[in-house]
Amino acid sequence: MAVPIWRDPWMAVGPRTYTTDLLARLGWTNVLAGPDADPSDRYPHVELDRIDRDDIDSVLLPDEPYEFTADDGPEAFTQVPTQLVSGRLLPGTGPPWPRPTRCSAEADPRHGWRCPRRRFVGADTSTQMRVLDPRVRASSWQLRPGHR
Repeated sequence: MAVPIWRDPWMAVGPRTYTTDLLARLGWTNVLAGPDADPSDRYPHVELDRIDRDDIDSVLLPDEPYEFTADDGPEAFTQVPTQLVSGRLLPGTGPPWPRPTRCSAEADPRHGWRCPRRRFVGADTSTQMRVLDPRVRASSWQLRPGHR
């Protein structure tokens, strides 16, 4: 198993990462996290031929941080099967923040996940996110653990 996270230059998930640990718990082996891997290089630059080999079972192509799509990513691999997956399932930097499970009572339910100018309550109720304006990028969110 290999999990590229960037293209041009190719980078992939290496040893000592959340993703590699998750793969191991699922019974899969990250080919870039073996005993000969440099433990300090968690996201190594790789040549494509190092992860496009017939002795690798599969390559998972997440849609983040690089957005691999059906037209951008799988065509580069000629010897190994590829699978497009959600980047939220295999995060490169650790577990993602939980998606909100509901909006607070004053939120308008027609807004679904976005609930403009309303408090989100995640799966872990000690973490709440407030969106300042629905037109503003996600980077403007304020994460406030335990904030009401």
